[in-house]
Amino acid sequence: DALSTPDFRFRTEEQIEREVWKKAIINAAFNSICPLMNIDNGVFHREEMVARIAHLVLAEASGVARRIGIDLAAEELMDQLLLISRRSDGQLISTLQDLNSGKETEIDYLNLAISRIGMSLETPIDPKITRILGELVLAKSRIVRTASHGPLQGS
Repeated sequence: DALSTPDFRFRTEEQIEREVWKKAIINAAFNSICPLMNIDNGVFHREEMVARIAHLVLAEASGVARRIGIDLAAEELMDQLLLISRRSDGQLISTLQDLNSGKETEIDYLNLAISRIGMSLETPIDPKITRILGELVLAKSRIVRTASHGPLQGS
């Protein structure tokens, strides 16, 4: 109660792992597609073609989650993504802000983590679109940071 505000309520979550995966999967779509397009979060509810690309990411990533016992339907995720898109129309996602500021992004903990988990399964699955979008954001981040800070260590 001490942390809650009228606009941001904290609550007990019985299925916390499911909610963490839900947030990570939705963020994998926002934090890869918006920065690569250099566009705000509202793009998904405004542009059907972009929403279809997001749905592919959601479907792939929910397939990885399902294989580790977390049931998330792509349609449920898409409904949430569109709700967030409408509510944050005009706002720039954190990864795009990081790219614009020459900072390292969190893409390694979203798309690329989902990909690593999929590939580590006993029968590996490669969420190709999710992975490739993540790799593109990572490459863009390295290029932008190199341009603004000189050569990066370990790149």
